[in-house]
Amino acid sequence: MKRFLLKLGLAFPMLAGMVWVNWSGDPALLFDDHQNDPARHKYENAIAKDLLAGRTHYQLEEFSEWIVDGVIFRNRPKIDSLVFGTSIGKPIHQGLFGSAQFYNASIHGGHLEDMPGLYELALDCGIHLRQVLIVIDVYGLGYSLVALPMKQNAYVEKACRRLHVTDGGTDPFAVWKALGRSLIPSGAAADPENGRGPFYPYDELLSPRYFQYSFPYFAEAWVLPDRQPFRRAAGGGFEQLLYPDGSIQWSQSLRYLSPEYVREKVNDATKIDSIATHPGPPRGRPARLFEAFVADLVQSGIELDFLLLPPNPWLYDLAEKAAKRAGKPVVSVDAEAYVRALAKKHQARVRGSLNPRRVGVTGEDYIDDVHLRRESLERLLKTLKPDG
Repeated sequence: MKRFLLKLGLAFPMLAGMVWVNWSGDPALLFDDHQNDPARHKYENAIAKDLLAGRTHYQLEEFSEWIVDGVIFRNRPKIDSLVFGTSIGKPIHQGLFGSAQFYNASIHGGHLEDMPGLYELALDCGIHLRQVLIVIDVYGLGYSLVALPMKQNAYVEKACRRLHVTDGGTDPFAVWKALGRSLIPSGAAADPENGRGPFYPYDELLSPRYFQYSFPYFAEAWVLPDRQPFRRAAGGGFEQLLYPDGSIQWSQSLRYLSPEYVREKVNDATKIDSIATHPGPPRGRPARLFEAFVADLVQSGIELDFLLLPPNPWLYDLAEKAAKRAGKPVVSVDAEAYVRALAKKHQARVRGSLNPRRVGVTGEDYIDDVHLRRESLERLLKTLKPDG
């Protein structure tokens, strides 16, 4: 017995060391606290440092816009004008708003829930808004099949609680069903996500395999705590320009593409079908949250505008024909009607349309199937008159 206790005593420091390394290194950012910690996102900090200093940043790799926006919000509490939406609205800049305290918080590949979530983050940072522009495209209104990362989801849940938005009913047997799934294998267990145990991700703290992955990151952070992220030199025309107001200019390589090249490159059945059969207006909890978010903005005295931006005209035409063959209107008809009804209910203004014929755009205005050029967006915002 004494020998067993001695071995156990010798093993405990090794086990505790592995747990500490896996927690401290955590290169996959498995744990909520680490996903939400800006100190673990060096490239995002480098971007935010440039933007806060008034410098344009040449984006050379992917980054978390939520992390950057959080740093900006905390250091610019006087922001009074925000843009929410997907990357389609990202070129909208400060010069179009007449406010020195403007910031574009649109998100590449954004969810509908990103808007109330980011607004909740802004509130946490002490920001009081005067003006909000919500950019709507046919993709951004529909539900997403991709789960929100933990940081975003935390703020979305906080928005739901503040705005009293529920899931629309709870399953009284949900806990027992979850326990059953963890104890009794099923066909769904073949999915890696479903195969995770009930203690995930904390069981990874005891994983020797994750230790092998974590140790180099732990050692680097210990030896070189102030090391800056590797930054390649800008050049070649492939980098996007991030401006201090959160807006972007598309890369030179994209701006030089001709409409004919774009059409040939993107013209495939998947793109056409995705617009012709997209879910359209939101439903379920995302719809309830979005509507509560809009109502809350207006009730708070914030000037609210919607901007509807259509896809490339040739793509819309093909999607419209595909929908007609199926005996249905293109989904943007219902989506636009939904936005206009919501705006009318809350006396908000609407500019633009999800139908490119009503907006007066051509293939020359796009860098791909859905993203407008910065100059084209500037022209539209200056010329489109609000409908409400």
